[in-house]
Amino acid sequence: NNSNAHELGNDETAPVLAKESRAIMDAVDRITEALDVCEQQTEEPSAMGAAILLGKTPNAYFRHTLKMIRSSDLEPALLQLPFDYVLMFLKRAEAAFAEAGTIDAELVSKTVLTLVRLHHMRLASTQEALPILRSLRSISKRSLQERCDQAGYNLAALRNIRRRIQSAEEENETV
Repeated sequence: NNSNAHELGNDETAPVLAKESRAIMDAVDRITEALDVCEQQTEEPSAMGAAILLGKTPNAYFRHTLKMIRSSDLEPALLQLPFDYVLMFLKRAEAAFAEAGTIDAELVSKTVLTLVRLHHMRLASTQEALPILRSLRSISKRSLQERCDQAGYNLAALRNIRRRIQSAEEENETV
């Protein structure tokens, strides 16, 4: 009987759920491993440290790790993150934002906001988290504003190029 198969756990979705759970746990492991590795390395890592960091700075390695996690796995992974690692994550995000030219400001901001939303009650009651959160608010706001300014500048440049092309085309048509 097919209804008995569902009751006994022989559901066809079980392998899919197990695969998703494995992917989420792998994402948690990647995040915690990246945080541990970054914590152990200085901004100028040794040759061995540079190899572990894939030739990147600790902050760049941290951002790279976040980019390598599927977006559908990121939020569940952040929910599973142990609270000690939540604090480490926020400190690393703060350092990543402070790094000049952070190109992944949107990803780091989105991830930090998700993490704060998921762990809000615990973060609000932890004295160690409050100064980090204040700093993150300020740094992320500034970093995202820089990205908006850069996008506006690039948009103005593209409009200028389009006007020049249209002007050149009009001159060619009149000749």
